[in-house]
Amino acid sequence: VYKPNGGDILDILGFIGDVGSGALYIVTRAMDWGQGAIAHATADFGTKFIIVAGLLNFISVADAYHIAIGKKP
Repeated sequence: VYKPNGGDILDILGFIGDVGSGALYIVTRAMDWGQGAIAHATADFGTKFIIVAGLLNFISVADAYHIAIGKKP
């Protein structure tokens, strides 16, 4: 789980992607999950999947907004 910081661009994108996942991020931060070290390299694939899903949520919101205001047919 990424925390808000001004570090590396990938950390910033990770945080934005986590926030974009919505309730999953809120529950994870509230329960203090995801703070330990990753034991296997393959365990990080799930984290990246959630980040990409969150970023795609932001893209779909922007697309829906442009359709709603009539900028995109």
